[in-house]
Amino acid sequence: MPYRQLEGFTRALSRLIPRIPTIDYSWTRRRILRLDLSPYESLSGYYGPVVIAVDSSGVSVHRCGGWVERIYGGRKRYVKIHFAVDVKTREVLAMYVTTDDIHDSEVLPNLIADASRHRTIIEACMDGAYDSIKSYRL
Repeated sequence: MPYRQLEGFTRALSRLIPRIPTIDYSWTRRRILRLDLSPYESLSGYYGPVVIAVDSSGVSVHRCGGWVERIYGGRKRYVKIHFAVDVKTREVLAMYVTTDDIHDSEVLPNLIADASRHRTIIEACMDGAYDSIKSYRL
C-alpha cells in the first residue's frame, strides 16, 4: 500500500477507534525503513517440492454504501480472492482476484501454473468447490 493511502487509512481508522493515533507520511516512511525483514527471508529460502492448499474468499463490494442496491434492486457483488498457499511455511505462492461470477474451479489451472513457477508441487489440498473432473486431472 502506498504511504499516502496508508496515511488516509489510519486517519479513517482513528475516527472509528479514537485510541488509535493518526500517522503522517514522514512517520510512516521512517518506520517502514526501520523494519527488520530478516524473518521473512527464510520463507523464500526453501525451493524443494511443496504441498499447497488452495481456497478462495469473497469480499463484499458496495457502491454508494449499498444505496444503489437497495433503491434499484441490484444484487450485491463480491470480489473473490483465490490463494495457493504452501502448507508448511504458509507462504502465498499464487493469488488471483476475480469477480463473483467466476467459479473457483475455473481459476485453479492459473493458480497451479503460477505456483508451479516458484516451486514443484507434489500435492494440492482443496475444498468441495474444486470438485470437478478437470481439477482432478490437473
